[in-house]
Amino acid sequence: MNSLQKQKPPAAVSKRKERGEAKILYHQYSKEKYACRIDLPELSELPEPDNVWIECGSGISRELTDRLGKRFGFNKLILEDAAVVPQPPKLDEYDDSCFLTLNAVDWNEQEHCIEENQMSFLWKKRLLISLSEAANSDLNFLLTRLTDPSSNVRTLGSDYLLFSILNFLIDNAYKTAKSMLDYYDDLEEQLFFSDFDDISKLHAFRKQVTRLSRSLMPLLVILNKICQPEFSFASSKTKKLFANLTNNVTQAVNLTEKLRDSFSFLIDSLDSKNAQSVNRIMKVLTIVSTVFMPLSFIAGVYGMNFTDMPELRWKFGYPFALLLMTAVTLGMIIYFKKKKWW
Repeated sequence: MNSLQKQKPPAAVSKRKERGEAKILYHQYSKEKYACRIDLPELSELPEPDNVWIECGSGISRELTDRLGKRFGFNKLILEDAAVVPQPPKLDEYDDSCFLTLNAVDWNEQEHCIEENQMSFLWKKRLLISLSEAANSDLNFLLTRLTDPSSNVRTLGSDYLLFSILNFLIDNAYKTAKSMLDYYDDLEEQLFFSDFDDISKLHAFRKQVTRLSRSLMPLLVILNKICQPEFSFASSKTKKLFANLTNNVTQAVNLTEKLRDSFSFLIDSLDSKNAQSVNRIMKVLTIVSTVFMPLSFIAGVYGMNFTDMPELRWKFGYPFALLLMTAVTLGMIIYFKKKKWW
């Protein structure tokens, strides 16, 4: 909790991941072999019966999508969509290809904000092209699987490769939701056990939760569309795996909904805490004012300077007035203490 107090509130709701050096990796694989090379080979058509994964990292541009479209014959509408950054997650199906785009999310522990990376996929039978807005070193785990002849990635088609990528990204989104829930718990603890009163931090964090929810909700629609019987780009075996991903997305969505529901309680608690603080201040000021009211009355009576006021000529008049004020003050304080008003 102490470390949390020293950290600055996030400067932005979310930010795009930084781009690294642009690169294209060409993966050609089958059950019997695997080969990888940098940049695209000179091919007029896909090699039979191999599968191909073209991994494009650190940048999505119209020049890149046009180059890929010309090489592999993708629909012009797909290429136009693929070059747009950012855009909402969606799945568009065409005659011999389809286009899928989504936002990969990660939680930045230092700045307490979401980092977003748009990933788009151009998908055909035996061909998957992944386009990443930022450096995509997180997908290096697939290289280990591709070099293993017994792995499902090698033995199954491009639909299973896409499933593996989505499974990884959805797991990351779930971990992001859990990290945000932990951060919310820290904020809640700080609210109740310290002098936390920065409501702007709460509002900024709530916007991040909303942003995460908007990235996750369309995935349910996308996965349901892939699992439909008429969807021809995934085998029936792989569709069952995509259906399992729906449960994982639902769990992540439930976490974000829990966070959104909890914010109203946290903000109400902060408002209540601030109101209590104001009430305590007003209570002290009221007690002080009440104590001084009889003192002002006594001073006012003996300050009228009438001729026939015997106390004015009395030798002990001044000490008597001070003792009277002191006695009244102590009496009122004792009374307030007994009533537990102070």
